[in-house]
Amino acid sequence: MPFYEPFNEVLVHITHDMLPSFQPSNWDSHHPVVTTSYFSEYGSLISTGVQGFNPNFTIKNYFRNEQECLWDQAAYLAMLMHVSYQSHRRPVFNFCRSLGRIRWLRQTFPGIHILLLRNPIDQWLSGRAQLRKGNPYFEIMPHLVMGQKEVPPGIRTLAQYWKLPQYPSNIAFFDAYHQIRPLVTSYSTTQSFGIFLDLYLYSTLMALPFVDIVIDMDELDLSPSYRQEVSNILRETLSLSLPFDDVHITHYGLGNRPPHWQNVIINALQRMENQWLPEMYRSIPELQPEHINYIIHKVREDPLLEPRIRW
Repeated sequence: MPFYEPFNEVLVHITHDMLPSFQPSNWDSHHPVVTTSYFSEYGSLISTGVQGFNPNFTIKNYFRNEQECLWDQAAYLAMLMHVSYQSHRRPVFNFCRSLGRIRWLRQTFPGIHILLLRNPIDQWLSGRAQLRKGNPYFEIMPHLVMGQKEVPPGIRTLAQYWKLPQYPSNIAFFDAYHQIRPLVTSYSTTQSFGIFLDLYLYSTLMALPFVDIVIDMDELDLSPSYRQEVSNILRETLSLSLPFDDVHITHYGLGNRPPHWQNVIINALQRMENQWLPEMYRSIPELQPEHINYIIHKVREDPLLEPRIRW
């Protein structure tokens, strides 16, 4: 039983009347047509908001991995799992806010943890395309994550580098969103891509040591042999048959890239090496050089001879 974005901010106030409006066709999502709305699987738990959902789950807990402090988050996810088991189905969480807390998720819910990775510049360009259509959501989210008061030292260093405004920890998500919006939409493309890339690197390296499988979405789209290899691994690991024949990822051409985009990547990797990676090594003993090498190849778009899937 799939649960779409269990930490999404709309779950704090969603109602049954709102569900029909959450459709891929209601915005330029490039998502496939589905027979049900986003979040319909939460139906039995919805009154005003989803039962057990805490607004802190969305952003405030993004980097938190202390076992003793996240009992409400654990109880919430356990409840969703119980709903799935009651239906005699296997729970599958489709997270978009989990990279910074994968260590906690793995300790709390062993399961199988799969990381989906996309080329960061295409991922950023997707959000930039939404901004041009009047939807700044994907531009604002990195600022909300990095602009919190309680973040790891490396993120604080990056936020200071970019002069991101810090907002108080007790402010509601939507208040912070509207407070930051005018500033974010005024940033240049180079600034915007640099901020996104810093968070991409930091979050992905927090996650890589604690996942079982890494799926490169670009390879999955472009390489039939890679699709077959991923299908085989998922069949062996989860007894699932997924051919991936309908996978489609938008690949933006060089003409869509921001000015000096190559320098942005070089500078972000230098900040990683000099400003925050040593501290991450100390705080995450499981982090290994192979994780660093993997993400550097992905960001530089250097193809690996044998893309690693099982970790």
